[in-house]
Amino acid sequence: MRPAEQRGRFAWILAVAGRSAQARSVIEQLRKESGGKLPPVGVIAVALERLGDMDSALVVLADAIAKHDPWLLQYSHNERFDRLRKDPRGLTLMLKLDV
Repeated sequence: MRPAEQRGRFAWILAVAGRSAQARSVIEQLRKESGGKLPPVGVIAVALERLGDMDSALVVLADAIAKHDPWLLQYSHNERFDRLRKDPRGLTLMLKLDV
């Protein structure tokens, strides 16, 4: 597992546990280490969505799809992505994975 995936999963776990400030801190650290832009990793998208930042989640999701993120390709049907699929923009992006 790549470091960005590990830390993205950690941010998601924190967000699910209601520890939003800590989750945001992990995400901001990832952003700083990546030169101001979040790495294109699907699990970061679901962490952002859990934190209520759907617009940023969709940007990361689109980047992850464009870069063929292996984590996203493997876990895209996981329930973690259900909330993203409920947004029409997210559903449109997720359908690109099934092509």
